[in-house]
Amino acid sequence: MKTGIFLFLVLLTIGLQAQVAVNTDGSTPDNSAMLDIKSTSRGVLVPRMTQSQRNAIASPATGLMVFQTDNSPGYYYNAGTPATPSWVLFGSNAGTFSQWITNGSNIYYNSGNVGIGTASPVAGVQAVSPAYDARLAAASQAVYGEHSISGSYGWLGASNEGGYGYSENGYGLRGNTTNGYALYGIHSASGNSGWIGAATEGVYGSSAAGAGVKGNTSTGYAIQGNATGAGFAGHFTGKTYVGGNLGINETNPNRPLYVCQSLAGLAYPLKIENKNETVNEAAAGILFSAGGSGTNLAGKGALAYIYNGSWNRGSFLFLQNSETNANNPTLSNAVMAITNSGNVGIGTTNPSGRLEVASLTGPQLVINGVSTNPDRPGIRFLNNYIHFISGDDVSDEYFGFYSTFSSTRAFDAKLAVHGKASASWGTYISLKHDGTRGIIDTDLGDINLQPAANLQLQPAGNVVSTRPTTINNNLTVNGDLNVSGDINTSARTAYRIIPPAAFVCYDNGKEYLNRGDLISATDILNDWVSFYAPLYLPQDVTITNVTSYWMDNSTGSATIILYRISLASGGGNIMSENDTYWQSTQRNYLSDNTIDTPVIDNQNYMYFFQMHLNSNMYFYGVRIEYTYTQLNH
Repeated sequence: MKTGIFLFLVLLTIGLQAQVAVNTDGSTPDNSAMLDIKSTSRGVLVPRMTQSQRNAIASPATGLMVFQTDNSPGYYYNAGTPATPSWVLFGSNAGTFSQWITNGSNIYYNSGNVGIGTASPVAGVQAVSPAYDARLAAASQAVYGEHSISGSYGWLGASNEGGYGYSENGYGLRGNTTNGYALYGIHSASGNSGWIGAATEGVYGSSAAGAGVKGNTSTGYAIQGNATGAGFAGHFTGKTYVGGNLGINETNPNRPLYVCQSLAGLAYPLKIENKNETVNEAAAGILFSAGGSGTNLAGKGALAYIYNGSWNRGSFLFLQNSETNANNPTLSNAVMAITNSGNVGIGTTNPSGRLEVASLTGPQLVINGVSTNPDRPGIRFLNNYIHFISGDDVSDEYFGFYSTFSSTRAFDAKLAVHGKASASWGTYISLKHDGTRGIIDTDLGDINLQPAANLQLQPAGNVVSTRPTTINNNLTVNGDLNVSGDINTSARTAYRIIPPAAFVCYDNGKEYLNRGDLISATDILNDWVSFYAPLYLPQDVTITNVTSYWMDNSTGSATIILYRISLASGGGNIMSENDTYWQSTQRNYLSDNTIDTPVIDNQNYMYFFQMHLNSNMYFYGVRIEYTYTQLNH
C-alpha cells in the first residue's frame, strides 16, 4: 500500500514539474537536467547484463547505456542506431581491454597501427593529409615522409641507409634545431641510424654496409652543404665514391671530374701539392693508367713536378715505368724533363740547352715528314741570327748524314743548301754520295766527284780538278778554276741579240736611216734596201728560235734570213727566214723555231743575217735563242 502511494506521488510530480530531483535534502533539480540525482554517499546503478543479453535488446536507442559483466566488462553505449547498434566500451577504468592503455602518466597502444587521416595505416603511426604522408616505425624505415604534390620523399634509419631524401627541385634532406636532433631515426634490425639538425651535425647517418646518408634528385640537390667563415660545406675521411660526374664550381659537368673557374686572366682551378720541403726529392704528380690490369693500384705513366729550388721552383718530369708488374713509376723512371728555365731534356733530367737528347743507342732524334707536301722543314732557324751546329770541342767531331742509321743502306743521304725562291723550293746545291762517287748536286745538274777526291778547294779560293770531271751546272768560283777536261751541264738556254746598229747597208747610194735602235728605208724610188750583219755564237750550241721585231705599214713585205756558209766550198743553206705580212702602225714580231742545221760549227762555217727592207717599214733588231751543255766553250 505504501509502495503504491510512493509511485503515485512520483508520477504526479513528473507530470506536474517535467523534471525530477532525487536527493535527501529536498533541493530542486537543476534547470538543465531532466533527472538530477544528488548524494554524497551513494551512486547510480545502471542495468547490469552479459554481452549476449546486451545484444538481445530490441531496437536499442542511440545513446542507451548498460554495464556489461563479461567479455571485456565495462560501460557500453550504443554509438549506432536502433536498427544498426554499435556498442562501444568507454571510460579509463576499462583497463587492458581499452584501445589505449595507461601506464602511470603514459598511454600506449600495442595491438596494431595507428592512423591519422587514414583508416588503413601501414606504419606504427601514419598521418596522411592531401599534401603529406608521415610514417613512424614503417616496414623498412624508422621515419618516412612524403610530399604527395611535389613527389619529394625521404627516410631515416632504413635497412641500407642511415638517411635518404629525394626532391625534384629542392632539398633532399634539410634540418634545423637549436639543441638536440631536428629528426632522428634508427633501424633496429640493421643498426643503421641517423639524425638531422643535431648540436654538432646538420645531417648525420651511420650504416654498417649501406649508405650513411643518401640523397636522390632529378634537377635539385640530393645533399647540399653550405659553409661560412672557417667551416666546411662537406668533410670526408676515408674512401669517397662518386658514381656520376663531379662538378666543382660547375653545375653541368660532362666528365667524371670537371673543375671550373671563371676569371678574366690565368686561372688555376686545380692545385696538387706535396708540402714536403726536401730538395730534389719532394714531388707531386698525376698517375695515368689505361688498359686495365686487374688492379686499381698500379699505373705506368705519370706527370710529376719535382721541387729543386727555392720558392717552390722545380721541373716537370714525364715518367714511364716499363716493368711488367704492379709497380708505379718513380722519379728514376723519368724519360723527359722541362726545367724551370725552359730547357727540355729527353733522356736527361738536367738539360744544358733548350733541347738536349741523350741516349745510349741511336737515333736520338727522328723527324718524320708524314706529309707529301715538300714544304715541311724539319728544323727551322728564325730571327736572322748566325746559327751553328757544333760539338763540345773535346775531340775531333764527326757529323754524318745517313738515309738510315745502319751499316746497310739502300738510299743516299743529301745535305742541301737552298737559295732565294719565289715559288716551290727554288735553287739549291747539295752534297751526296751514291756509294761510288761524291756528287755536288744542284737544281740544274750535278758535279760528279770521282772516288780519287779529284775536286779540291784551295785556301786561295781556287778550285782545282786533277782528272776529267763532268760538271752539269753553274759553278761560281772567287779565284782561278783549272779544268783539264770538259765541264758539262744539262741543257741550258741563252740569248744573243743583234741590234740594228750591227746591220750594214749593201746597196750603195740608196737612202735609209739607221739610228742604232731602228732601221728604216727612205728611198721611195727603189723597192728594196738590203742590209747584212754577222752572227757569232759559241761552238756546239744549238739555235732553237729566231725572233725579229718590226713595224710594217707598207703594201709589200720585209724579209730577214739567217745563212750558214761553208768556209771550204762557199756553199751553204738558209737556216731561218722571217717575212712580214701585215700592214700596221704597231710594233710586232716574227718567230721561227724550225731551224735547219741548228748546231753551230765555228770550225767549218760562218753565219750572218741578210735583211730586205721596203719604205714605210722599221726594223728593231733580231734575237737568237740557243741551248748549250758545255761550260768551257
